[in-house]
Amino acid sequence: LVRSYIYPWKEFTWTAIGGVIDPHESPKQAAIREAKEETGYSIEKISLK
Repeated sequence: LVRSYIYPWKEFTWTAIGGVIDPHESPKQAAIREAKEETGYSIEKISLK
């Protein structure tokens, strides 16, 4: 989860990391990229079910 400011609500709230899968990447690659973009952390191990 990421703490984000929601402008219409004028408050902070917790939101899930999310994004779009680019045409050249797998769902796993997209999850790793989005986590890095939104949190600044690199993920080394991930399991998608």
